[in-house]
Amino acid sequence: MPPLRAWLAADEATARRHLVAESASAKADAARGEYPFHPLGRWQEWQVLADTPGWLSLTALIGIDSGGAHPNYAYAATLWDKAAGQRRKTIDLFTAPAALATAIHTPFCAELQAQRAHKRGGQASLSQPSMDMSEFDTCPDPLAQTLALRADSSAGFDHLVVLIAPYEAGPYAEGTYEIALPVTPALLASVKPQWRNSFTPIRKSGG
Repeated sequence: MPPLRAWLAADEATARRHLVAESASAKADAARGEYPFHPLGRWQEWQVLADTPGWLSLTALIGIDSGGAHPNYAYAATLWDKAAGQRRKTIDLFTAPAALATAIHTPFCAELQAQRAHKRGGQASLSQPSMDMSEFDTCPDPLAQTLALRADSSAGFDHLVVLIAPYEAGPYAEGTYEIALPVTPALLASVKPQWRNSFTPIRKSGG
């Protein structure tokens, strides 16, 4: 897929230019302020989340070192439409953001709370009972996070994955969150008709 390789190369080149420019600016600031300059850094590796006859789904965890106390992290995701030979955003495969949000809100929040409780030693909340709910106790908007599609086989997308960077759902020490939501009939109903055959709903056994 030469066009995809070309886009990945261009994306890397753009990130490199930004890093060089930011490093030069930070070095100049350090010289003017007469304090030590700490080199900046950025690292990123794309991974395949799905490779089906019609699609290639890629995600990346991006590390960013701006010279502070610790690096920070962000996510990126892209979909390659093999038939059309072009990139698409995950959200573009759905009828409307509101429809997708309605389909995933309850299971997303439930799974996030379960993962929070696991990381917090059995407690899903960071707040004391007498305090207002912390921003790290509420359920963030899943559509404001990075969305990706996963396929555990070549049959089609069977999970929508919500990738959450540090500080979005918990303190830095908790790291990232990855919420994998099975493609249910309700979620499939929010997919645009022309893309529905690219998904494989997961049905509960024994039901």
